[in-house]
Amino acid sequence: MDRRDTGAEQPSTRNPGAIPFFDANVQQYLAVYTADSLGGYVLRVRRARVLELLGGLTGRVLDVGCGPGAMTQEILDAGCEFWGVDGSPRMIAEGRRRFGASTRAHFAIADGEALPFPNSTFDGVLCVGVIDRVPQPRR
Repeated sequence: MDRRDTGAEQPSTRNPGAIPFFDANVQQYLAVYTADSLGGYVLRVRRARVLELLGGLTGRVLDVGCGPGAMTQEILDAGCEFWGVDGSPRMIAEGRRRFGASTRAHFAIADGEALPFPNSTFDGVLCVGVIDRVPQPRR
């Protein structure tokens, strides 16, 4: 499957306010990860903890709510194939721009509540910083 053609290029309509917000703030979102601030520190620590939880995972890793690929390089560096989905078209476009040269990085617009992949496609899945944007988190 081509990284640009997962059949999932329809943005989510479940939380329409989140998508315009993230579409409008792609560069600011990325900048926070490197900022010399409390927020930047918190995001870097969170990323490190998630990577610890993944441990020695190999194979395909899906990042639901991947944004512009804030976890992509680390997942690739661990030897995994990265698959990221997000409801924000501009976040996905930025992920594709940043990692388009990699044959192991794949990005698609998709609704996290209706993923376009069959069961057992991935060896690991992460979903970080998304629950507060899901209209029905218990579901």
